[in-house]
Parts: sequence; C-alpha cells; structure tokens
Amino acid sequence: MAPGRHLSTVLALLGLAGCCPPPPGREARAAGGATSPAPRAAQALAALRAVSDGFRTLRTVHRVELEIPLPGGGVERRRFTGVLAVQRPSSLRLRVLGPFSLPLFDLLGKGEAVQIKHLAAILRRRSQLPGILDSIAADLRAAYGLGAAVRPEGPAGDLTSWTDGHGTMDLCRGGTGDVRRCWQIQAATGRLTALREWWPDGTHRRLLFDEHRQVGPLALPLRMRVQVEGKRRYRVAIRVEAVEPDVPLDPELFR
Repeated sequence: MAPGRHLSTVLALLGLAGCCPPPPGREARAAGGATSPAPRAAQALAALRAVSDGFRTLRTVHRVELEIPLPGGGVERRRFTGVLAVQRPSSLRLRVLGPFSLPLFDLLGKGEAVQIKHLAAILRRRSQLPGILDSIAADLRAAYGLGAAVRPEGPAGDLTSWTDGHGTMDLCRGGTGDVRRCWQIQAATGRLTALREWWPDGTHRRLLFDEHRQVGPLALPLRMRVQVEGKRRYRVAIRVEAVEPDVPLDPELFR
C-alpha cells in the first residue's frame, strides 16, 4: 500500500483524519565552581531548539513493539499501531489499534496530566499495560520535546557539557533532589540522538533516536527505542511510518 494511502486508512480508523551523569573530570566548569559549557555547546543547544521548535502541530503513525516484565516472571509482549497528534506547547492525543484494527486505548495528555479516554476490556482484565500508560505519555512528551520540563530551556550556562570526540555533545541539567536530564546531540546538526532522565524515585528513562529523515525544515527520527527501569519496567521499540508536520488538528482532540 502506498504510504499516503496507508496513512489515510489508519487515520480514518482512529478518527483523526482531517483534523548519564557525566564521568568525573569531563564537565566544563568556570571559575568558582559554576558550570559553563563551551561556545560549541551553546551552538549545539541553539541548533537543538531550532529543530524542536520547527513545528506547531504534528501527526504521526507508529508501529510499536512493547515488552513488560511480569511480576512472576516472563514478559508481556504486544504489537500495535498508534496515531499520535501533537500540539505545542504540551498537548498530545494517542489512539492505538491492536490486532484486527480493534481499538485498544485512547489517551489524552495535557502537560503532565494524562486522561484515559478509552481502554479495551481485554487490557483491563489481562494486561500490565494500563499501569504504564501515564509513563508512555511521558515518553512521548520527551520524544517530541513537549513542555519546558523536557527541553533544555534557560541559559546555556546552566548546563554541564562534554563531547565524545565523534561529533556528538552531551548537555545535562538537574541533580540532587530534582530530575536530572542529559541530551545527546549531533553538534553539527542539532539532531537529538539520545535523552536520559534520572528521577528522585529511582526511575531511569532512556530514549534513543536514529534514522532521521528530513521532513520540510525538520529532521525527525524514524526509529525510537525506550527503556524504563525502576518501579515500572518496560521497553518500547517505535517505527514511525508516516509523519505530517503543521497539519490542521481538530481542537476537540485535546479536550
């Protein structure tokens, strides 16, 4: 099936059509102990912000493989198709189909608040998935740079930075008693290749991005991998099959 036709078919089914802490000694520090990245870090930060600010709305079709370790041993594995609608600064809507195009779940995220609009009975009875839907929404916020909390906002001087000698740069913010985040960026292009988060409750989230494709002014990753460890543990592999930036979206999607 042609990509455009596949996208329109999935959108119609889902009702969306038409509408690591740094190693010791590698941080760049200014006199008096204040952290200050080199000018190259500021340039990489500016490039990243330009990429992430390159759309106001976005609609994508994802193929998703999910693995959730079970409390008694074993792993719950699921595959599904999801359509994601994104509206800046911090709203998203995710509708997911399972086998035979049956609706599995529908969630709305506004900022850090998550509302489950629909959850299939089979998931309520026989799955660990409902317990991580809010965390999946957080994964998507991080992946698409929604909300100031998951973007390297503020002055570059508030960030620690270091380079690996292979054209990538790590920028980190946060620490004791707060969420620590590290963005790994291709310094020349501003493309985000990894994001890691360490939360005070022991949660560690790692997102890896590759196979970037130019979509208008945007270089968007077509493949994403997510690994979450802590109280909730799971892995997600996402393949982006179609993407449409700056499309008109029905405001009702986000209510």
